Amino acid sequence: MSLDKPSPGPSPTWSPETRSLVSLLIFVHLFALFVGVTTYARPSDLQLRLHDLFDPYLRNLHFTAHQVSYPVARYYLTHALPTDVDFTCQVDFSGPDGALQQVTIPPTGLQPPIRARRYQAIANAAGTMVDPEGNEDIASILPKALAGAVLKQHGAAQGNIRVRANYIPQIEDMGEVAAGRRTPPTNDVYEAKVFVTGNSVELLKKANKLEVAPVQPGAAPASPRVPSPQPVKP
Repeated sequence: MSLDKPSPGPSPTWSPETRSLVSLLIFVHLFALFVGVTTYARPSDLQLRLHDLFDPYLRNLHFTAHQVSYPVARYYLTHALPTDVDFTCQVDFSGPDGALQQVTIPPTGLQPPIRARRYQAIANAAGTMVDPEGNEDIASILPKALAGAVLKQHGAAQGNIRVRANYIPQIEDMGEVAAGRRTPPTNDVYEAKVFVTGNSVELLKKANKLEVAPVQPGAAPASPRVPSPQPVKP
């Protein structure tokens, strides 16, 4: 006994107007993607104007690689520039039981991925602002806000914050990376102690090694050298 297959229903028919509209939308979508990709490297004035036209569409769907828009799609090739370095902020403090606790920004396993990108953007902004050659007046703004929020959330009165740069492995270290070491080389670019008193947050930055001149014990200060008088020729 054979079972008769159910006859398929009538195929949907689109009117010529609907087909034209869908074709136009597909063309606009592909053209916007083309503008978003080609605008990243040395855009011309025309490309910038086209990018501004499609900016809301590209930015909300994360299709743009242009650095002016946020968030940007990080599918460009790295050239090991300072802007290619990701930073992490680590806050260490003692919990109510006296055990040492650590909170890292960005934390691992954030979902959805847009949260991880936003936390990473905050850490990168903090790392950029604490550049030793940058403005010292604004260097502590983000570390102070991040550390103060973490300590208040966990009920701690004091702690330490470190801004750490995760550098790209050098060519000579690629053998260790291929062998399974996935931890990138790091460097603490900023470190400070944090004190929370009520609604007040105070930051005491730790001096860098280059900011403090080493003083050897028992060494007498060097006296200025005075040039000896030269004889005057008659």
